[in-house]
Amino acid sequence: MDKTNPLIPVKRPDVNGRIVTRWVKPEAVAAQAQLLGLRPQLPSPQSTPEESFESALDGIRALYSGVTISLEVSSRGGFSTLSKIEVPKAERNSGQGTRIMEDIVAAADSQGIDIALTPSDAFGSSKARLEKFYRRFGFVPNKGRNKDYTTRETMIRLAVR
Repeated sequence: MDKTNPLIPVKRPDVNGRIVTRWVKPEAVAAQAQLLGLRPQLPSPQSTPEESFESALDGIRALYSGVTISLEVSSRGGFSTLSKIEVPKAERNSGQGTRIMEDIVAAADSQGIDIALTPSDAFGSSKARLEKFYRRFGFVPNKGRNKDYTTRETMIRLAVR
């Protein structure tokens, strides 16, 4: 790897749902962000993983401006908590929620951030449907052998490291 032009990891799920890491030049990430109309949010060497994840979340929120995304990033290295992803009724069942979760999971994995959540039917979907949805992204019930006592949330996802 060239020291003057380092590569950065970009993790995305492939068509089979497996997380694949591609090493790309920072210029490619900046060019993609420019095509999407975003300002590039490359992590600086001084930033913490949590700050880099928060920066990536800001980009995701800007990309999906009509969607409400509530995710509290833990500053103590524990679980970050996803409270809500609310897609407007007119845009539901179009794959937008899947794309948002793919982006959130990729950003979390790239920074080593673990995510916890509790599915709720308060925003228009059934709890069972949401649990099935989140399992597609690697979330597991927070019980039994997966039990983590540092969070009260009912589902957890450890970052792919």
